[in-house]
Amino acid sequence: MIAFFKIRFFLIFIVFCTSLHAFSPNNNADNNMTHAQQLWGRKFQASLGYSYFSNKFQGVNIGYGVWDRNKVGILADIVYPTKYVDGKRVFLVSFFFVYDWSPISMLSIMPKIGYGPRVYEVRGVNSKISWEPIVGLDIMFNINSFIRLYASYGWTMFLDYNKNKNYLNGFSAGLRISY
Repeated sequence: MIAFFKIRFFLIFIVFCTSLHAFSPNNNADNNMTHAQQLWGRKFQASLGYSYFSNKFQGVNIGYGVWDRNKVGILADIVYPTKYVDGKRVFLVSFFFVYDWSPISMLSIMPKIGYGPRVYEVRGVNSKISWEPIVGLDIMFNINSFIRLYASYGWTMFLDYNKNKNYLNGFSAGLRISY
């Protein structure tokens, strides 16, 4: 009789552990990763896009990031301005801490908090650099495990040449390659 209860307890324990493993978040995150990414435990992503800010600053957005287990990561983002606006350009370099949340397999939502230098350039005057915070939110549409389309919103502030605070909020859109 006692042996029957031990065997029954052991079988219930095995079923419980198997169900925990089957429904764990790491297993779900690993399904979105390729075999090489599962071996490394990391996902690398490179992006190329276009940014447009509220005060008509615009530029090319280049990014590169590393996600640990396809969830938490670090993203470096550079916005290189394409033209002068009223004789001014702003170069943005940001380093973000990101959390990649996927409510469904085709959609990924990524809040990001960062910090980085802003170079404020005025024609004929020396450039001004300042280190300022930036926050943002990315929404990515996963086409497959390698290609993602993204739309991003970002808000930052920086000091101009006269040490006045300026605020930039704008949008970016582009393509991310994940490997």
